[in-house]
Amino acid sequence: MLVRNHVVFGAGSWMAFEHFVLSQVVGSTPLGYVVAIALSTVMDIDTNHSFIGRRLPVLSHLIRFVFGHRGLTHSAIAVAITGVALHL
Repeated sequence: MLVRNHVVFGAGSWMAFEHFVLSQVVGSTPLGYVVAIALSTVMDIDTNHSFIGRRLPVLSHLIRFVFGHRGLTHSAIAVAITGVALHL
Protein backbone atom coordinates (compact mmCIF):
# COMPACT_ATOMS: atom_id res chain seq x y z
CA MET A 1 0.00 0.00 0.00
CA LEU A 2 1.31 3.44 -0.85
CA VAL A 3 1.84 6.11 1.79
CA ARG A 4 -1.06 8.17 0.46
CA ASN A 5 -3.38 5.20 1.01
CA HIS A 6 -2.16 4.89 4.61
CA VAL A 7 -2.71 8.62 5.15
CA VAL A 8 -6.25 8.51 3.75
CA PHE A 9 -7.09 5.39 5.77
CA GLY A 10 -5.66 6.88 8.98
CA ALA A 11 -7.51 10.18 8.56
CA GLY A 12 -10.73 8.41 7.56
CA SER A 13 -10.51 6.04 10.51
CA TRP A 14 -10.01 8.95 12.90
CA MET A 15 -12.91 10.83 11.32
CA ALA A 16 -15.21 7.83 11.79
CA PHE A 17 -13.99 7.28 15.36
CA GLU A 18 -14.58 10.92 16.22
CA HIS A 19 -18.03 10.90 14.69
CA PHE A 20 -19.32 7.65 16.18
CA VAL A 21 -17.44 7.46 19.49
CA LEU A 22 -16.21 10.86 20.55
CA SER A 23 -19.00 13.08 19.23
CA GLN A 24 -20.83 12.87 22.54
CA VAL A 25 -17.71 13.61 24.59
CA VAL A 26 -15.50 16.12 22.77
CA GLY A 27 -15.39 18.05 19.52
CA SER A 28 -13.04 17.61 16.62
CA THR A 29 -9.37 17.45 17.54
CA PRO A 30 -6.82 18.35 14.85
CA LEU A 31 -4.11 16.68 16.90
CA GLY A 32 -6.03 13.41 16.58
CA TYR A 33 -5.72 13.62 12.79
CA VAL A 34 -1.99 14.27 13.02
CA VAL A 35 -1.44 11.30 15.33
CA ALA A 36 -3.71 9.00 13.27
CA ILE A 37 -1.90 9.87 10.04
CA ALA A 38 1.53 9.48 11.62
CA LEU A 39 0.67 6.12 13.15
CA SER A 40 -0.91 4.89 9.93
CA THR A 41 2.41 5.38 8.14
CA VAL A 42 4.41 3.74 10.93
CA MET A 43 2.77 0.35 10.38
CA ASP A 44 4.85 -0.08 7.19
CA ILE A 45 8.13 0.41 9.02
CA ASP A 46 8.74 -3.33 8.53
CA THR A 47 9.75 -2.77 4.91
CA ASN A 48 12.66 -0.64 3.75
CA HIS A 49 10.69 0.34 0.61
CA SER A 50 8.06 2.26 2.59
CA PHE A 51 7.93 5.98 3.30
CA ILE A 52 8.92 5.52 6.94
CA GLY A 53 11.27 2.59 6.24
CA ARG A 54 13.39 4.73 3.91
CA ARG A 55 13.71 7.38 6.60
CA LEU A 56 14.59 4.93 9.39
CA PRO A 57 16.44 2.15 7.52
CA VAL A 58 18.25 0.63 10.50
CA LEU A 59 15.05 0.36 12.55
CA SER A 60 13.17 -0.90 9.50
CA HIS A 61 15.68 -3.71 8.88
CA LEU A 62 15.70 -4.66 12.56
CA ILE A 63 11.91 -4.87 12.80
CA ARG A 64 11.68 -6.87 9.57
CA PHE A 65 14.43 -9.24 10.77
CA VAL A 66 12.77 -9.84 14.14
CA PHE A 67 9.08 -9.86 13.17
CA GLY A 68 9.04 -10.27 9.39
CA HIS A 69 7.04 -8.27 6.89
CA ARG A 70 3.43 -7.71 7.91
CA GLY A 71 4.08 -9.34 11.24
CA LEU A 72 3.72 -7.38 14.46
CA THR A 73 3.09 -4.02 12.79
CA HIS A 74 0.05 -5.37 10.93
CA SER A 75 -1.48 -7.22 13.88
CA ALA A 76 -4.23 -6.74 16.41
CA ILE A 77 -1.53 -5.72 18.89
CA ALA A 78 -0.55 -2.82 16.63
CA VAL A 79 -4.20 -1.79 16.28
CA ALA A 80 -4.57 -1.86 20.08
CA ILE A 81 -1.41 0.20 20.60
CA THR A 82 -2.59 2.69 17.98
CA GLY A 83 -5.99 2.94 19.68
CA VAL A 84 -4.40 3.57 23.06
CA ALA A 85 -2.04 6.18 21.58
CA LEU A 86 -4.94 7.98 19.93
CA HIS A 87 -7.00 7.86 23.11
CA LEU A 88 -4.26 9.60 25.11
